[in-house]
Amino acid sequence: MIVRDRQGKFAGGVSTSGWAYKYPGRIGDSPIVGAGLYVDSRHGAATCTHTGEMTIRASTAHSVVMHMRYGKSVKEACELAAEDLLSLAGGYLGPVIIHALDKGGEPYVLRLGETQGDNYWLWKETEGKICREKAVRHP
Repeated sequence: MIVRDRQGKFAGGVSTSGWAYKYPGRIGDSPIVGAGLYVDSRHGAATCTHTGEMTIRASTAHSVVMHMRYGKSVKEACELAAEDLLSLAGGYLGPVIIHALDKGGEPYVLRLGETQGDNYWLWKETEGKICREKAVRHP
């Protein structure tokens, strides 16, 4: 989850997959800053779901925010992070969904690989309600 208040300050939160995927020795990306979550109110925020072993290796959430820091749009930042995941030594391990907001509150959600539940929910101030949106599939 990523939230942005009216003053432009961000907060984020992630959780683990629970006991179902917690075999001995597995850490997951949730407790590793920059892998599954990174928030910087100056530039934006990003979270990642699904295959944390990939996002740990690439610091994916941090990478998305740093791309925005250096002038990339939220869409470009997510696409660059996805390309980084695809270029990891050892190859593709499994699906990842990147959720991001730029400093102005513009959202972008990109899914990499085959995933279920590629929809996400977004509060739209202009409509005064929560709307269901579809994640963009990365080629």
